[in-house]
Amino acid sequence: MFLKRKEWRELEALMAQFWWQKSRGTNGMHWCSWEKLCYLKKDGGMGFRDLEKFNITLLAKQG
Repeated sequence: MFLKRKEWRELEALMAQFWWQKSRGTNGMHWCSWEKLCYLKKDGGMGFRDLEKFNITLLAKQG
């Protein structure tokens, strides 16, 4: 299933909110950018997936 750009941006926003939110309704400190969290663990990131690239990869795999 193809996700629209808006949909995966919303998913990434929810994941970021989970990691950086102190409690409901309050924002926490953003210690690093989401792009850096998407780096591989061996490159200093946390290994999160960039949903846009992941979606394109899965579509290519289906084709």
